[in-house]
Amino acid sequence: MSEQRQIVEPVDLPIVFILGKGRSGTTLLQTMLDAHPNTIAPIESRFVVHFKNRYGQVTKWTSDRKSAFIQDVLEEQKIKFFWEIDVQALMERINQLPEDTSYANLCEQVFGSAISFFPKETPKIIIDKNPIYAMLTPHILDVFPNARFIHMVRDYRASSSSVLRLSNKMQARQLGFRWLVSNQEIEKLKAKLPERFQTLRYEDLLQQPEIELKKLTSFLGIDYHLDMLKFHENIQAHFGEYLERSPSAEIKKLRELGSTTVHKNLSKPLDPSFIDKWKTTLSDKEIEDLELVCGEFGKRYQYETKIDNGTIPSLSFGAKIHRDKLRLYYRLPIRLRELKSKPNLAYLETNG
Repeated sequence: MSEQRQIVEPVDLPIVFILGKGRSGTTLLQTMLDAHPNTIAPIESRFVVHFKNRYGQVTKWTSDRKSAFIQDVLEEQKIKFFWEIDVQALMERINQLPEDTSYANLCEQVFGSAISFFPKETPKIIIDKNPIYAMLTPHILDVFPNARFIHMVRDYRASSSSVLRLSNKMQARQLGFRWLVSNQEIEKLKAKLPERFQTLRYEDLLQQPEIELKKLTSFLGIDYHLDMLKFHENIQAHFGEYLERSPSAEIKKLRELGSTTVHKNLSKPLDPSFIDKWKTTLSDKEIEDLELVCGEFGKRYQYETKIDNGTIPSLSFGAKIHRDKLRLYYRLPIRLRELKSKPNLAYLETNG
């Protein structure tokens, strides 16, 4: 007789969200924290905000409604393409929840059923990240009113250079305004809830990783663990197996593209030389445009600039439209959003 599977218990853990502009090291940080044995920190997904206006106000979670939620989650684009989930555990956890449970509790079960690259022990905290969260913190707090946040910030010149390396569809000045609006929005929330924030510069993480990770683990309420600095070793050892487990040839290709383009350095040790790469990849005109837009605001994060005009420019029309379109998009019914939310390479989007 085969051994009977032990029923898993529902997850009930505090949650922390990593906020930051795209290409600011948020994926690196998520990966390093996922390497800790007591965290749940899966690859980014948008499911919390994506399903909020379908399920966020549900007050009676019948069996049918729970089943619909599970099916929707498993079809959510980034989960379907990039996550590995213990589906049976997810179903068991959700089915144990009472009918008067909350949307937040169901979301916790999704996180708790994600399968990690890294060996795990008793989970103590959930960590989620997505660049779009910088513009959508009211949605996050609606679902998780007690959430805490890590603000990941990177030099606007380096962040913009990284985007330009991946795509030539935008100009440096546009990217500067996007960096500005993203960090301004985060700072607005930080001013209201300062005790719930931990700020981390990408450059400090690369130069003194142990010091910065010890600060973070103290903030998270977990012990520092050396495995966080060895994240790349585990990825090197197991990424091939992850690819081979891909449920289809298309998904395997997407996973390969994600690893070889956007996040190709996750299988390598930390390299402080990335800090100053922008000095050779950006033109003088691009640097000047970025400093004119971001230089004054960037001083609060100790980023030096040659241009010292003492003013923070008003957001460009394009940056406001980018911010407001994103907010409007997540207020639309899912059936309307999904008319255009099926790009095959969503994982490779550089701005969330």
